[in-house]
Amino acid sequence: MDKGINKLNNIIFILITILSIFGTISIGDLRVFGMVITPYRIIIPILFLICAIGYLNNLKCSNNEFKILNRNIITITGIFIIWIIYGTVQLFVIDGLSMANGIKELFEICLGYAIVISLFIVIARGVHENIVINTIKTIYMVIALFAVIEIASGYHLPTSIYADTEATWILSTTDHNITNATAVFYNPNDLAAFMAIFTPIFFYSRNPIERIVNIIVIVMTLSVLRLNDAWIAIFAVIISLVIFIAICIVNVLRKTIHGNSKITYDTCVAFISVVIGYIFGFKLLLLFRKCVHSLFEIIGIDLGVVEDTNISVSGISETIDAQLVSGTGTSGSSRIDTYIDMLRDTFVDSYGLGFGPDGYSHYVKINMGSDILVNPHCLWLEILSQYGVIIFGIIIIAIVYLYISLLKMFIMHNAIMALILFLIDTSFVFAVFGPSTFLGYGYSWVVIGLSAGYVARYKLKNQKQVGATAKCD
Repeated sequence: MDKGINKLNNIIFILITILSIFGTISIGDLRVFGMVITPYRIIIPILFLICAIGYLNNLKCSNNEFKILNRNIITITGIFIIWIIYGTVQLFVIDGLSMANGIKELFEICLGYAIVISLFIVIARGVHENIVINTIKTIYMVIALFAVIEIASGYHLPTSIYADTEATWILSTTDHNITNATAVFYNPNDLAAFMAIFTPIFFYSRNPIERIVNIIVIVMTLSVLRLNDAWIAIFAVIISLVIFIAICIVNVLRKTIHGNSKITYDTCVAFISVVIGYIFGFKLLLLFRKCVHSLFEIIGIDLGVVEDTNISVSGISETIDAQLVSGTGTSGSSRIDTYIDMLRDTFVDSYGLGFGPDGYSHYVKINMGSDILVNPHCLWLEILSQYGVIIFGIIIIAIVYLYISLLKMFIMHNAIMALILFLIDTSFVFAVFGPSTFLGYGYSWVVIGLSAGYVARYKLKNQKQVGATAKCD
């Protein structure tokens, strides 16, 4: 492949990944059809057009590589077309739906399609694995570092639920004693989901220096998740780690994959890092917070009163008892009630057809009590309750296919990137139970686009057609 094309693919990947996380921050209050104009909503369609035009210019190729890619692109496009058409019909047929909110949600799905297809094309055609890993790790570390700064200083960005809306400074707070972090997201659950989903990329290291960085980042991650009381995210990280350990054990026992010793070493390091972060990390972070405030007091800057004696971090047994047994915690019991009612209402009241784009929130506000959450708080139930059994089934089948394919690719090709994505997907399955809504988060589409792109990429290796594209660029 031409070096210029390869460089363009790398740039597009980096831009899409950055925009999916940082590009949702609005610049001013300019709106179109009620939607705030953001870099994410403007630049993603442009990058999609660049990828689509470049790919269409090569449709004259008749080699096996393009046949494989074409089949996959047609399948992905078909899924999204069915989804969007179905949602559009719902929007016009179901009474009471907000046209503005419905259009906004369908537009977010269209942006999701643009991300998935763009990443599929650039990944399948040769973005270097180091570019992928380094980009995601760099973005993650920036966010994790800012989360630590938030907790230490008590100040937040304007995008945060804890920011003072009347403040003139970029960093502000409504309560100096808050020890939660949100980074560039709105609330702690949003940040926790992001961190949980991409934590597995730090399970594997390419050199000793990276291994040290991975340990630090994993400890930081578990520290932030503990202080955010993000038990769903912690559970997601633990599940992905357990599967990583299980794969390592199977590989060692069967000796079917080369490089067992390195994977085994990384597994041990990841396990120790998670344990240290879970048990000790948040204590070190609170100590760091106290030191920061003391240092600022010495130089004459008051960051606000911090009552460390009021800071308590629940353990897993206390959380389970509060949320699921005694009912003294509101989040867990409310979620379970919401999930149960959502499933029942989807089949009883909508006959499995769904309540339409942004329809479940509308349904709850009209028909349900205050103990039921207005938002789905789960991507899977969000899709099921709003778009029905058919769309939900199609999407689940596609995701399960990608999930199984990545594991096969790791076994067949000893492909570490396939293993990393398999673990990211594993964490993704559980982490999406955290945020109130998920369809609008660009990074969730990045996960799907990466998985689809790498599955296609390894299929091309199976067909021994690597490099065929160069004849057509």
